[in-house]
This record gives sequence, C-alpha cells and structure tokens, in this order.
Amino acid sequence: YLRHGTRTGIAAHHEDIAIPILANHLAPLPLRQRIEQARCIVSTVQSVHSGSEIMTFGDFTTAILDEASQVLEPQIIGTLAQVRRFIMIGDHLQLPAVVTQPAENLRVDSPILAPIQLTYLGMSMFERLMRCAETNGWTQAYTTLTAQGRMHRDIMQFASKAFYGGRLTTLAPWQDDPAPTPWHDILPGRAVFRPISAPGRQAEAEAAEIVRLATQIFDHLDGQGADLTLGIITPFRVQNRRIDALLPHHLRGRVTVDTVERFQGSQRDIIIYGTAVGDPQEFSTIRADVQTSHGMVDRKLNVAATRARHQFVLIGDPHTLRISPPYQLAMDMLICA
Repeated sequence: YLRHGTRTGIAAHHEDIAIPILANHLAPLPLRQRIEQARCIVSTVQSVHSGSEIMTFGDFTTAILDEASQVLEPQIIGTLAQVRRFIMIGDHLQLPAVVTQPAENLRVDSPILAPIQLTYLGMSMFERLMRCAETNGWTQAYTTLTAQGRMHRDIMQFASKAFYGGRLTTLAPWQDDPAPTPWHDILPGRAVFRPISAPGRQAEAEAAEIVRLATQIFDHLDGQGADLTLGIITPFRVQNRRIDALLPHHLRGRVTVDTVERFQGSQRDIIIYGTAVGDPQEFSTIRADVQTSHGMVDRKLNVAATRARHQFVLIGDPHTLRISPPYQLAMDMLICA
C-alpha cells in the first residue's frame, strides 16, 4: 500500500511508501506505475481534497471511510462519486462534526429532500444514510459492530442499555474480571455516581470533589507502584480551568482535563465526568440529545462514559440530572457512592 498526503508527519520508516517522498526520487512514469500497482492508498479526507489528482491514477473500486460520522457530506461526496462502492465506519450516536454556523442556518425544510433524510446540513452523510436505511428497512445496507474491547463489563452494561439497545459485548477476558479496583476503598465499583448538591456553587463544589478524588486515587496508585491514566471531563472550559488551578502540581502532567468534544476518540483507564450544572434551567447547556431507534440518546454522556476502561465516575446534582432520561438511567444503574 501507499500513503497519500504531505511530507509533514511522515515517519522515517514510512518514507518508502509515502507518495510525496517517492515523487522526489522517481520519474513521473515510474511514479505513476508504482501508484497504479498499489492495491491500497491510505489518506486523510483533507489530503484527498488537496491532492485530488490521486483519483486519476487507475480505477478505484472501493473507498473505506473511517470515523465517517465526523465527516460532513460536502467533504466526501465528490470522492465517493469516483468509486464503484464505498464502506463507511462510524458511530452516529456520538458527537458529530463541529460546525460553526448557527443551527438555524443549517436546517433544511424541503418535502422533496425529506425522504432522503436531508433535513440538516450539519449531519454527516453516514448518519443520513443510516437514517434512510433504518426508515426504509434496508437491513442489507448496514450492520452494527457489537463487540468492544475498551470498557470493563460494568461500564459497558450502562452504555449498552442507555445508547446501543443492550447489544454490546466484551472482547477480552480482563473486561469480565469481577475483582474490584485496587482503589475501591476510595470509589467502590467501576461505574459510579457521586451526587453533589450545592445551590449557587455547584461548579465550585464539583471541582473541589473531583480534585480530591483524583489526588486520593493517584496517592493510592503511587503507593502500589501502579501506572494508570485518568481523564477529567467537564462541559465547560471555565470549569476545566478551575480544576486545573486546584490540581496539585505533581498531577498536572498526569491528569488530562478537557471538554467532551476534545476527549472524543481517546480513552483513559479512569474517567471522571463532572456535569457542573446545579439548576434544571442550566441543563440544556450540557445535553446533546438525538432521537434514535433505541430511544433518546445523549451524545455527550455517551462519549464521556465510553472513554473509560476500568472506571467511570459521574458527578452531578441529582435533582438537575433527573430531568433527562439518559441521566436518570445512569443514576439508576451506577453505584451511588
């Protein structure tokens, strides 16, 4: 196979398969022959856009697009039109691509386009085609990968019921280990809800509790010589800065504090998710609901919970969170500690 793109970021051990490097050493005809003989070309969406001439090198039969739910239709439809078939891999139940335009400018109100589910320009082609397939019963057009190798079973059971119709299963033996975590005296269970109610100072109270838990966990792990990763997720950058300021200096390089959007695509051994809202009127600022065939899914909660490998901790005000069915289910299923 060959890699299409720019010289930036190409490791030395990939130089013999990188088209930009080969172009410096081969004459045009041998370069063309090398590209045409390759059975697979690997590229980012951006590289296909900026170097679209790659599509003229031979007859491409299949395009495989990973993380397809993060790609908007205009970014990929031109490339897909040049191949005989395409396969998209993605998860439309997690956060979509970030679009800076106001939502009201993205809505499409057309009876002609509605049957093909083209109702919102911020929707990925992956999600639109999934909606078409589900609406029309085209079960031959899609399938669902249900085996996951990241989350311990106790975390997976919540995510599976809340977001994926109860279909998720584990892959590795460690995911079914019934033994408690080494730090179970600090936080019992692998899927935990820590209720905090502090009217008027909810964010401050959560930040202090999150830092206290993170410090205790690392003190315990360091005492045992264990090396695990911990991520702290909150919906707001101002809350992240508050937590960063409270973290002990020796933890600042070991703990990642960021928003849900920035955590998507990554994982940590332990995830602490602080919702940082203390009034039902504020709840709309943290929710990202979408109606699916399995019911209402909160995409932000889905991303936060499924980043965790060994433990997921949800922190928030139960009186505020209970207005949301996905959060109510979380409070029902997670161990309250």
